[in-house]
Amino acid sequence: MPSLNFPAQLLRWFPRLQGLALALLWAGGAWVSGGEAVPHFNPLGGKALAPETEAAFGCLLAGKEEEAYKAFEAAARKPGEHAAHFGLALHERLRGRPQAALAQAVQALLEGRSEPWAEVYLDLTEHLLRDARDPKPFTYAVQALVQDPNIRPYLKGRVQHAYARWLLDAGRFEEAAQALAPLQYLNAWALAGPFDNRDGAGFETEYEPENKVDFEKPVHGRNRNVAWFHPRVTPFSGLVDLVQLFEPPTHSAAYGVTHVQVEQAQWAVMRVGAGGAVKVWLNEREVVQVGEYNDYVAEKAAAPVYLQKGWNQVLVKSAVVEETGWAFSVRLSKPEGGPVPGLARWRRRSSARR
Repeated sequence: MPSLNFPAQLLRWFPRLQGLALALLWAGGAWVSGGEAVPHFNPLGGKALAPETEAAFGCLLAGKEEEAYKAFEAAARKPGEHAAHFGLALHERLRGRPQAALAQAVQALLEGRSEPWAEVYLDLTEHLLRDARDPKPFTYAVQALVQDPNIRPYLKGRVQHAYARWLLDAGRFEEAAQALAPLQYLNAWALAGPFDNRDGAGFETEYEPENKVDFEKPVHGRNRNVAWFHPRVTPFSGLVDLVQLFEPPTHSAAYGVTHVQVEQAQWAVMRVGAGGAVKVWLNEREVVQVGEYNDYVAEKAAAPVYLQKGWNQVLVKSAVVEETGWAFSVRLSKPEGGPVPGLARWRRRSSARR
């Protein structure tokens, strides 16, 4: 079997782990350059790794893949040594064995559920699902984690979201809707657009909806007046795909309005997904802005927000130039994660639909 350049491949094979790979290379630099062991090799914090695990990462980053594999195997025999299973998952994936890699990633997730590394393990598990033959290790982990009363609420939400995405890819839409329900995506929107965003100038232009939302009054959009409307389909996944709703789907901007009601005033976290650039206002106060034009990513930004008792207005401005997705999603959670208590979402409907 040809030798692999492990440090280089850690940066290439899995884009969502590039930041982690850089952290590993930084933390393990002494191993690569001088061969000296670096104590407390654990850049994300949490429980200290066993010496065997630290030595295994040193071998991995030095390109000694066979030595690394044996060292990870030995370390993984220790109870709770989650990072050793992570190392085995990386090794199996780089060797082209996605099913074995998935089993190890799931074990890392289960054993490291209380550690800061758990979200990294979940990202790796999701990626490996694409190529693994049997998803049973993943579905078993989902059941175990969701039913664990001690799991961090935010991690539980991430697990539910990952499971829902997998169900959607498998065409199991009713089950996906059930998995997404606790995440409290806002999915009943009134929309208006398109507005001009040529050269990206429209993203900073204060069009009329930013000053006043009047559902009965048409507003001047891109070369014509536009009216507020409700999409015919309510996206249970929370994803509002503007490419399917507006023409032209490039160099344009659009607005979305919805409302949420809470029984008691409270702090929450607004989690915003975006394809293209996005701004979000809560009760006419800007709380989120993502000015970069990139493809859609769920929870691209998050911000603490204060929900007043009763109804609260959420206004979104989404803008696109070209060669990126054009979509947004918004959900709310408690500051530590988990559903906002007493939250009611807007269910307004109108005869004006598309």
